Amino acid sequence: MELDLDLKRFYDQEENIKIEDGSIESLVYATLIGKGESRITGSMKNWNVKTRISSMLEIVSALFLSGDFDTIPYQEYESLRSFATVKIISGAGHAPFYETPGEFWGAVSQFLDRIIQK
Repeated sequence: MELDLDLKRFYDQEENIKIEDGSIESLVYATLIGKGESRITGSMKNWNVKTRISSMLEIVSALFLSGDFDTIPYQEYESLRSFATVKIISGAGHAPFYETPGEFWGAVSQFLDRIIQK
């Protein structure tokens, strides 16, 4: 996938951010994730939960919610569609339950209604 120029600039700028406060939390975060969430460069770079949960989701329904402004790349959520319900909420970031509660709870309600009807 070819990144558009603005997105590439954002990723590059984010990776140049310094660990701000030197706290143990920021050190652990930087070690595991890297300097930013949008392009993971830390030790969790190759960690993938999808292979661990996909077989479980054949028997248990799951809903993944995200906002269209989330720092987690959209493609990550799209790749879950083969074994889970994915809802991308317009106008929200990483916390749609807080940013757009009506849309968030509407999506949860629709998902639960569909589960109950099975």
